[in-house]
Amino acid sequence: MATLVESEDTRPTATGDQEIPSVLAIVVTHNGRQWLTDSLVGINTQSYPSLDVLVVDDASARDSKSPLKRVAKRHLKRRRWAYMRTPRPLGFGGAINWALSRVRTDADLLLFIHDDAALTPDSVEWMVARILAEDSIAIVGPKVVAWDDPSRLEEVGMAADRFGYPYKGLDDGEIDLGQHDASVEVFYVTSTCMLMRHDVFRAMRGWDSTMKAFSEDLDLCWRARVAGYSVRVEPKAKARHAMALATGQRASRFRPIRYYIRRNRLRTVAKNVSGPRLVALLPQFVLLAFAEMVGFVVLRQPGEIVNLGRALLWNLATFPQTLSERARVQRKRRIPDRRLQRLTVRQSTRVRSYAGHLVENIEDAWGRRAEVLAQRSVQARVIGRRLRGWSGAVAAVALILLLLGFRHFLWAPPSSVGELLPYPERVTGLWRAFFSPWQAVGLGQPGPAPPAFLMLGTFPVITLGNVAVAQKLLILFLGIVAFVGAYKLVSDVVDRVGRAAAGIAYVLGPVGYAGMRTGNLGALVFGAAAPFVLLSMLRLTGWVRPPGWVRGRSVARLAFGAAFSAAFVPGSLILYALVAVALTISSAVMHKVRRAVPSLVSCLIGLLVGWILLLPWSSTWGRPGSIFSALVSDATWKTFAHSFQNHGMLSVVLGQTPEGPALFGLALAMLGIVALIVGEGQRRRMAYALWSL
Repeated sequence: MATLVESEDTRPTATGDQEIPSVLAIVVTHNGRQWLTDSLVGINTQSYPSLDVLVVDDASARDSKSPLKRVAKRHLKRRRWAYMRTPRPLGFGGAINWALSRVRTDADLLLFIHDDAALTPDSVEWMVARILAEDSIAIVGPKVVAWDDPSRLEEVGMAADRFGYPYKGLDDGEIDLGQHDASVEVFYVTSTCMLMRHDVFRAMRGWDSTMKAFSEDLDLCWRARVAGYSVRVEPKAKARHAMALATGQRASRFRPIRYYIRRNRLRTVAKNVSGPRLVALLPQFVLLAFAEMVGFVVLRQPGEIVNLGRALLWNLATFPQTLSERARVQRKRRIPDRRLQRLTVRQSTRVRSYAGHLVENIEDAWGRRAEVLAQRSVQARVIGRRLRGWSGAVAAVALILLLLGFRHFLWAPPSSVGELLPYPERVTGLWRAFFSPWQAVGLGQPGPAPPAFLMLGTFPVITLGNVAVAQKLLILFLGIVAFVGAYKLVSDVVDRVGRAAAGIAYVLGPVGYAGMRTGNLGALVFGAAAPFVLLSMLRLTGWVRPPGWVRGRSVARLAFGAAFSAAFVPGSLILYALVAVALTISSAVMHKVRRAVPSLVSCLIGLLVGWILLLPWSSTWGRPGSIFSALVSDATWKTFAHSFQNHGMLSVVLGQTPEGPALFGLALAMLGIVALIVGEGQRRRMAYALWSL
């Protein structure tokens, strides 16, 4: 590698035939045309010579003006540049991951910058000098000032408290008088503009694209710090920032904002802190969230309470994925948490700052009630305009059909149909049934109870003992999980409208509706878990793989999905194993044979972990008179086979056997053929995969 020397002003210069590090500037834009020109001009006029530019359009709305590619061509004449457009909005970090997965670059350093940030001409040069000063420096950020008033400070590095809440350390409207002109180490810098070593970025597997927006910069810098690197601010480098999102000049496509902020901060903390610290922080985080909910009651903002609740539930639902990411971060840990405390904010400082903002919000909410009502009126009109569109009409029709279809159940007392039995009158009855065998081991009791008791017992606790509502909440929960599963299953191959249609069709299809009418709880649970399990297997076997795919994450999702399903339907593990074999064989035929063995092993490991999660109950499956013995008994398979007696293969293919409308099976086959003919790329691969099953 070429060595560098520094001139008297500490900026890097080349000596002889030695080259300075190359920099790739990645500008991410989304509906930011009014600021993009200044941002590109700022990059084009940089004094640093070895600088290339990649403009990534994160699915901006198309307008009648000149395309953004033409804008880039007009204002980047002095640089080598390229332009890419994402297929759908991915967020700042997700768009960068997507772009770098599709281009090859040998740049030593990566410069990430927003479309509403403009650098002074020598900023890149100063930041490169700072990152080269020490091998331990991985990320450098500039001094950030206001867009229209460069004398007003906006950011000189960021601190955070133990919960990941940011702290600027600046007064409102603070003027830049040189008081922050020393290059200092900070906890993190925002994604407004940051320079990062490319090798460190690759080692950390890039941005966490699951976050979509907000707090992803805190997560990236925190991961770098845990790995032993430092983050610094170079005040001689300056960036004007319009703060278009924070000031309401641009609407975020990831809303509500508070929901994304809260959920991502909790995910960041869960990934990056040490194990003992996490055990202590998680209860505090939940209590803090409930305290904020009380504050929002005072502020008369009930919608924010829902957002906080959603944030907690999202982290609970994505816990397997977060656990996988956490394991990867902790494997790279080089420094303990206590060495980072000097860069974090004391809780007393954070409380004083939060209390000041809370008082201002209370005064605003209670003193300007008329303005709040006017704002809600405007929001209502906006919602009305949206509902007048075709998407709103489809959603309204779907809701009406759902209410009509399940009207006899939603407004009825507790049902007793099939396996849908009324809950015990005692709130914790199912939990007691789950834990009682554990207390009586060795005393002649049956042994471990099914984990399904523990899962089912959660609903009467949530409804405070109302068994009728608990039963309906259970069905609603399974329906939502099934919808989300079907939505995610096709997320890699169709747009948002298609995903929603697939989710609705799946929930209201034979598995969901028939399971509901016949009270088949096992079918409902299996139908809710199957799409997640199938999606994990499709990715593990190579049929569909999104950018930034991680094998461990899919194995974890497979394990939790299989455990959830097998807690109610143990035989589903056998079915999943057969599906894994079928997908692996068909993938080996369509792709390369060398992929077959590791793909199958990954699937089987996931299923094995799912079985382990159900221990000790799952260890009893093979005993005489247990679940599996009943599964292979004559009464089970002979009853099923009786429906197919005296029927030929043609009636089965046409869907008329055992019972079904004429030509139903043929219609499904024809739709599958259409998918094979019309589909391209991953859509066709998905069709082939489903045909193989």
